[in-house]
Amino acid sequence: GKRHDEKCQRNNKNRGFAHSPGNRDRGKKNPRQHRGEERVMVKCYFCGCEESPMRGVHLITNLGAIEYYCSSKCRKNALKLKRDKRKLKWTVAYRETKSRIAASHAHIAAAKAAEEASARSVKKGKDAQK
Repeated sequence: GKRHDEKCQRNNKNRGFAHSPGNRDRGKKNPRQHRGEERVMVKCYFCGCEESPMRGVHLITNLGAIEYYCSSKCRKNALKLKRDKRKLKWTVAYRETKSRIAASHAHIAAAKAAEEASARSVKKGKDAQK
């Protein structure tokens, strides 16, 4: 989880799109990238971390969809082991589904509390009329 996220951040910082793979001196700017132009980043199909398009594996399916995998870990989990990215704690999809579930539980709890409060007020009103 944490190590994979740190790796993604480290890769983005150290090997950004500004360095072309052919440059021997890694400090040189990419001549194709102009000043003020944003870097193009691709998102990993499995874990969701963003990388430069010059790293990882691009898989083109028979339907023409392009799937990008940042590491062999992501590629093997998706293709070979056929794991669900929503069930692995180190993926962005897991964190998103977990936060959605927590939000829906909070919404249900708030609705239930409001319903109980209105039921109490109705009960108090009936007791006052007697």
